[in-house]
Amino acid sequence: MIIEGIRARGLQIVSVGDLLHMTRAQIMPPLSTGERWSAELTGLGFWLFDAVQRFIVLVFFIGDLLMTGRLLFIGTFAIYDRVRHRNEIRELELDFHRARVAVLIPAYNEEKVIERTIRAALRSSYRNLRVIVIDDGSTDQTLEVARRSFPHEEASGRLLILVLWGGISFALALRWFRWT
Repeated sequence: MIIEGIRARGLQIVSVGDLLHMTRAQIMPPLSTGERWSAELTGLGFWLFDAVQRFIVLVFFIGDLLMTGRLLFIGTFAIYDRVRHRNEIRELELDFHRARVAVLIPAYNEEKVIERTIRAALRSSYRNLRVIVIDDGSTDQTLEVARRSFPHEEASGRLLILVLWGGISFALALRWFRWT
């Protein structure tokens, strides 16, 4: 179509040889045997480079397809599993929040900090919680401050104040103490 358009305008298409008044053999002499091998090896090198590049692109494309497929496959089953086991997960969470927990606070002459310590433990949002203060015969007002500051919690059973003689290590050993 281009050639026909050029000829329609009255122009003539000529070869380089016609312009230079040379034969084709003069413009492009035949290659010697060594040059032919060099050209063949160069062509082979370019072909291999192209083939390796296409192979790498293909490998990455297949990898992308496999990763996308894996994402869709696993994602679908993860969503299905999450929806199917939603009630079981809620039951496990409820069971966790039903467990009884006791916070043991060993105290010996802790008059200045006992109120703040008990208040911090009682501030927990955990429902099934009991705070046990174990006073080891303090010589200050630890016991009185604890009882005076939290009479309602002690009456409700959420706070238990014990007086034991045996040292802090004995009080800490009561971690095996079970309450009902």
